[in-house]
Amino acid sequence: MPLHSRPDPLTTDRPLRLENCNRAVRDTHADLVILIVFFSAVFGAAIFDLRAGLVVGVVLAVAAFALRRPPPERYRQALENSPNAIFMVDQLGRIRLWNRASETTFQYDREIIGQPFDRLMADAGEAERVRTMLDEIYAGGAGFLNVDLSYRTRAGEVHEMMSRLYPITNSQGKVSECVISNTEVTARKQMETALRTSEDRFRQIADNIEEVFYIYDPSANKVIYISPAIERLWERPASQLYENPGSIFEVIHPDDGRLLDQAAASGKDHELELRLLLPSGDVRWARMRNRFVYDPETGSTHIIGVIEDITTRKQADRLALEQEQRRILADFIRDASHEFRTPLAIINTKLYLVSHVSDPVRVEQLAADMSEQVAQIDRLLESLVLMARLDSGAPFDKQPINLRSLLVAFESVQHAAAEAQRVTITLDLSESLPPLEADAPLLGHAFHHLLDNALRYTPPGGRITIRAFVQDHAIVVDIHDTGAGISPGVLPHVFERFYRDDSAHSTRGFGLGLPIAQKIIEGHGGHITIESTVGQGCLVHVRLPILIGPVPAP
Repeated sequence: MPLHSRPDPLTTDRPLRLENCNRAVRDTHADLVILIVFFSAVFGAAIFDLRAGLVVGVVLAVAAFALRRPPPERYRQALENSPNAIFMVDQLGRIRLWNRASETTFQYDREIIGQPFDRLMADAGEAERVRTMLDEIYAGGAGFLNVDLSYRTRAGEVHEMMSRLYPITNSQGKVSECVISNTEVTARKQMETALRTSEDRFRQIADNIEEVFYIYDPSANKVIYISPAIERLWERPASQLYENPGSIFEVIHPDDGRLLDQAAASGKDHELELRLLLPSGDVRWARMRNRFVYDPETGSTHIIGVIEDITTRKQADRLALEQEQRRILADFIRDASHEFRTPLAIINTKLYLVSHVSDPVRVEQLAADMSEQVAQIDRLLESLVLMARLDSGAPFDKQPINLRSLLVAFESVQHAAAEAQRVTITLDLSESLPPLEADAPLLGHAFHHLLDNALRYTPPGGRITIRAFVQDHAIVVDIHDTGAGISPGVLPHVFERFYRDDSAHSTRGFGLGLPIAQKIIEGHGGHITIESTVGQGCLVHVRLPILIGPVPAP
């Protein structure tokens, strides 16, 4: 059967021939002897004469050679104390020598001496391998280094060994015994087996999941591994990515490719949704999640990522969005038509009365009423146009503003209306409010709605307090009124469009003021909440992020 052996990395690929080593050692000793003889001759000739120098040289050489040969007792102690399990086998395959480590490892004492080595091997195949190597050693004197062998102990346990087989020659230069030295590698073998099993399991999982799993080395621009699912996702062979990792950008939408470049250059974990433009003409959506992992062994950083096909989800989301948009549009048309219907009905009634009334005073009053309804329709149209603009996501024209000046101006505008209703407005504004980056007309529109709402529901003799202060890197504006308050069942709906507690819509307004204010404040990165207790009024709580910089002049 073929011989399976692994050469030592420090040796050549050819089997080690110890007879050559023995010959080299003998040659080295001879050279040393010649040198010693030579220098001794020179020394002796200088002091006595040449003959005496040669005699002294020979004596010194023999003494030096004797000193270089350790006594047999040293060899025996080295053998006994070696951590390796060492035993010697003769040409018949019988064990002739057995050290302490062998006793400990194989659990046989000296009684094993004289027994065939086969009983130590894990199975008949391993025994045949060793016999084949022994035959070669006894035939040609060649040794074997770093051979993986499996042994079985007296208790039946299998031990994995890294073994070395050395020939021992007699005085005639023939191989008389073979020394087998064994190093325990069971733990390493078990670890290697566990690692291979783990790798196999990982590959089976990675090769069969629908998501694409990959490992990429950015420093070497090399794909270390990518699962076969990539071929279904991008409709090309995976081998293209191994050969050219940059070919992935050939199918990524250019805009999304730039985003991926920026995210990868940041060196931070990231998640992106990308569009893939496939050769078939289809467009697929993919979600890519990348994590940067440092490898301390190589000192490099790898990207471990997962790509998931989210096309179906995107299509479902788009369908749901379209359905939601249709529902909102239908609700909008229904609610808006109702809001238009009321003033139009009033105008129609007033027109009928005008045609049947002859009293000039009464006609003038009816005309004024119709004018008010027209103004109401105009305000409704303005609110609808503004809501449409906010829904479209149009950018705000943000500039640094002084919020304190803005609030003071709005209090002045509402002061006359508040006095007419006998409502007191109190300002409690910090003198050093930091600046805001805001669209002043839009933010003013939001606070106008909030203050108008407070005036509408605060009874005569009531009070409205406007406070502005800094809290946790934000400007907080609180508008507190002492009106009737909002019932718990209504409070969750106050930011819904066209929602009014008055189901008959007999009160002033369209149910758009608070939704518009919310849209504007959130468009500035802020947040608005309303707290209310029935009979104790409402507290509108607005938070707006601070702009770092100088405060604009009032």
